[in-house]
Amino acid sequence: MPRLHPDYIADYTPLWPDWYHWKESTWRPPYDKAIFKKQHVQRHSTALLRYLYSITLLDVVAYGEIFASTVCALQPHWCVMAPLERRFIGPAYDWNAFLTDDQVAAMWVDPAQQGRWNHAVLSRKGRKCKSSLGALKNAPSSPVPS
Repeated sequence: MPRLHPDYIADYTPLWPDWYHWKESTWRPPYDKAIFKKQHVQRHSTALLRYLYSITLLDVVAYGEIFASTVCALQPHWCVMAPLERRFIGPAYDWNAFLTDDQVAAMWVDPAQQGRWNHAVLSRKGRKCKSSLGALKNAPSSPVPS
């Protein structure tokens, strides 16, 4: 019986030749079996998270761009993968995307952008970031939820 929910959801592809971090991991699966994924959006089942935790205790670790995706791909008898559907990806889904404050403001009110994933917004105002450590220290604290 097919599983209704995948164990791993992300935007992934086969690992490209000569990936620059390949030799920096404690664990290296066969290169042709490694799966690269864009790191900013991924979802894991509880079963996959437990499995990842158990193998990290054995020092089986790798860069985030290949770790969970490759582990799941190497366990097809129980780990089901599904691609992150393009309809859920917004216009700034790239590691070096930069949005101006005006673009961020427009995205917040655009109904077509609701429920879409974007990479971290690099606009300070859009992320409601303080401009300095001093501003953070002097900022009022949030009320404690009751």
